[in-house]
Amino acid sequence: MANATSAAAIFTAEHARMLTLLGKLVDEAEGDVRPALQETWAELETLVLAHIDEEELYLFPDLARVHPGAEAALEADHVRIRRQIAETGIDVELHTARADRLRALADELRAHAAREDELLHPWAASAETQGARALVARKQRQHARR
Repeated sequence: MANATSAAAIFTAEHARMLTLLGKLVDEAEGDVRPALQETWAELETLVLAHIDEEELYLFPDLARVHPGAEAALEADHVRIRRQIAETGIDVELHTARADRLRALADELRAHAAREDELLHPWAASAETQGARALVARKQRQHARR
């Protein structure tokens, strides 16, 4: 794919944005800054769930054919992350979000991002599958609008 490096960089930047938002959330939880925490949470939740949905829709079907073990592991990560997102979202809504729980979510996302950055995103940036091409083009358009 012609823009493989820039596509991989876009995927990596998306992970970095998630982790930055999580750091901000931890700081807001520690400082008991509830209105800001709720706004930051809404942004993070939207970003993470859209990211997961896109990967599962565009990348996982083709990845399962060439790297079935990796796809299964990443999908299991997504199940855990969705559960943590749901639980943390309830905490945020009830104003009971704690920094330690947000740190646990950050640790899970950091480990997952490293696995994706090692295999999934470089594969997607260079794969000649319809799903990978569609997602890379989508990400590049989104990035260009920023």
